[in-house]
Amino acid sequence: MNARRLGSLIAVTYAASWCVPVIETHGDLFSGRSWGWQAFLFALSPLFGNDMDAHPLQLVWMVSSALTNLVLAATIGLLVWRPARLRPALAWVLVGAAFVNAGWLLLPNMVRELRAGFYLWLCAFVLGAIAAVVHRQPSAMRE
Repeated sequence: MNARRLGSLIAVTYAASWCVPVIETHGDLFSGRSWGWQAFLFALSPLFGNDMDAHPLQLVWMVSSALTNLVLAATIGLLVWRPARLRPALAWVLVGAAFVNAGWLLLPNMVRELRAGFYLWLCAFVLGAIAAVVHRQPSAMRE
């Protein structure tokens, strides 16, 4: 599979994750489904003065998780339009981003509440990391 096709696959997976439910909660403050774009805004909410009852490190982690989307968007762009610019370090950055994002699984009761959108989103990061590694091996992927 060439870089452009793989980039397109990652882009479709990533785009789908924004358009399907990510979480379904049954709480006192909020009940219902949140779509990918809503989860993104929620993760950025500490930047906008949202008074949350959370540890400061958790707030930093939430914002970091949201900002990993910039890394994935850049990776998709590189795979589709400039695959020759991929660097081996990008694979490690994406692996790190996937670990940051997998942190949502560690929150209490979160595994039961997460929906397909979250797993598609996480999968897009893993696919991006794989693409960055495989693309650097000329025999495995050609333009």
